[in-house]
Amino acid sequence: MLDKQIGHVDLKTPIGELRIFGSNRELHRVIFSNDKNRDTGIGIIIRDIENFPAVGRAYNFIADYFNGKVDNWKINSPLNGTEFRVKVWEELAKIPFGSTISYSELAALAGNPGAARAVGSAMANNPIPILVPCHRVLHADGGLGGFGGGLDVKKWLLNFEWENSRK
Repeated sequence: MLDKQIGHVDLKTPIGELRIFGSNRELHRVIFSNDKNRDTGIGIIIRDIENFPAVGRAYNFIADYFNGKVDNWKINSPLNGTEFRVKVWEELAKIPFGSTISYSELAALAGNPGAARAVGSAMANNPIPILVPCHRVLHADGGLGGFGGGLDVKKWLLNFEWENSRK
């Protein structure tokens, strides 16, 4: 039955191929090309994203993002995590294109000032990077911190947004 089918579609981007994984009802993950678990639980190859609207929406958003069409992703699939992590991801999704925030500022927005390390953990477990833009989170001193796609990718994304937000 299609509503229980899990699959993925790959999207070539300037930062490498992203794998978008989900069902026809829910987006599950966006996976970077360097992810060691990239081929775990990927299901079928989605040939017609029309049959997988949640995956299709993410695919189209990411394609538009890399074409310089700026907008923030509207979270419409459940994010699985602790209550705090979900709150962090929801707040992070509100950070405008071309802007950054510190781990401690994000912790305060998520209702737990002083939980910057927990924010870092939430970023490391973000299931849908780019859509929930964890690359926009920096150390208070401006340092990059970490990033699942690699620091070169994080730098590229920040520069891309900076340049395109100033047009």
